[in-house]
Amino acid sequence: LDICDSLALRRIRDIDAHMRLLTSVVQACCDFSARLKPLQIQQLQLLAREAQIELPTFETGLSDLQPNALYDEPSYRVAFYSLDEAATRRAVDVLRLLHPAWVIDTNADHVCSDRLKSLARNAHVFVFAWRCSKHAAYYCVKANSLKDNLVMARGVGTTSLVAAALEHLE
Repeated sequence: LDICDSLALRRIRDIDAHMRLLTSVVQACCDFSARLKPLQIQQLQLLAREAQIELPTFETGLSDLQPNALYDEPSYRVAFYSLDEAATRRAVDVLRLLHPAWVIDTNADHVCSDRLKSLARNAHVFVFAWRCSKHAAYYCVKANSLKDNLVMARGVGTTSLVAAALEHLE
């Protein structure tokens, strides 16, 4: 799923090969659907929707929550820094589906802006996509964030950003 996510955001020379790979991944996910986590199901549904592939209905576990359970969930403020706007937008969409009560902000400033400083100070978790960042932004976030809320994402894709936030908050 991570590879398909990365490929979905990039230009690809052979669209047919990309669709064959995505179709194979979708089929494998359907075959092993019991092993998928809610984040993976959301990512799979997003990829399939973008490629116009029909999926069976997956049980995400979100429907099992009682209406008041979402209000009992702690509210966190999550901030994403990435220069890849498409991956960031998708990460926000997935995280909002999984945790509607959370406040999610994004930033892609190249320099140390007041907004970037404020996000670094006030976020419960600040996920930094260091593979596609500017040095000035990194040093700004590092200087203004609490040491335990700054998390470096493993990659630049949607899954890396969301996984970094969820792992830190668990």
